[in-house]
Amino acid sequence: MKWIDDFDPDEFMPAPDYGPSTGESRDEEENDEFLAAPDYADHSEDEPFVGYSEPEELDEGWRPEQGFPDEFRAVRLWADGEGHLSRVRVSLNWREKTAKTGLDRAFLFALAEMNAYFHPGGFPVPYPEPEPAVPHEGRFGWHSLERVNRELAEIDAQIAALGPDEPRTRWVGVAAQGDEHKGAVKVTLNVHGFAVAVNFDPQWVELPVTSRDIARAVTAAHRRARSKFSPPKVEFGRRELLLARKRHVVASMMATLSHGIEL
Repeated sequence: MKWIDDFDPDEFMPAPDYGPSTGESRDEEENDEFLAAPDYADHSEDEPFVGYSEPEELDEGWRPEQGFPDEFRAVRLWADGEGHLSRVRVSLNWREKTAKTGLDRAFLFALAEMNAYFHPGGFPVPYPEPEPAVPHEGRFGWHSLERVNRELAEIDAQIAALGPDEPRTRWVGVAAQGDEHKGAVKVTLNVHGFAVAVNFDPQWVELPVTSRDIARAVTAAHRRARSKFSPPKVEFGRRELLLARKRHVVASMMATLSHGIEL
């Protein structure tokens, strides 16, 4: 398979109608140290492409350092240690390889693979921490146990009164989006700041844009999206807050035992 860094100069001129790209410089692109994984394709892919590609599976022994490709090997993406998009490669045959499904889908597939690898469990929400234990006055006795049972019963009644539609603890944030070439290329981040989609203006794609043009535009749009990103906040649900309150009541009872037991 041939990737854009293996060819210089470009065979097409970049599209001028959408404004200048603010992506990486040509020198940075040509000095790229990353190499496409040779196990992903045989040398026949270096020949002119004819017809449509068929989906391919990741080869055994694949490593994330080799990049995350889409099913037709039209694009390949790399991530930093946290899973943020860091490098983009586009095949010289991207038009033929994405003729059926589109360039948007190629990026969607590769991003889904990358996010699944770095965040296999998603983004679990934290539970609210209970307030510090406060021991009751005096030694622990029957009156202490009655007090604890009463408080726990009140909390259980409040939990039972919650309806099925009661909001649960969740992340609250806004997805960020960055663009390049006056909106012709857009990168969308989820509320946690990781790229989940790349969308292209069909009219821009029809222009004689090169593989390098696409890679630079996506990189620049992603950088803009990251600059707009604000970390999400946790919004605790009423149910989880009540459960934290129960843990506080029990912890306070245990702390009271340190004062001794009154028979």
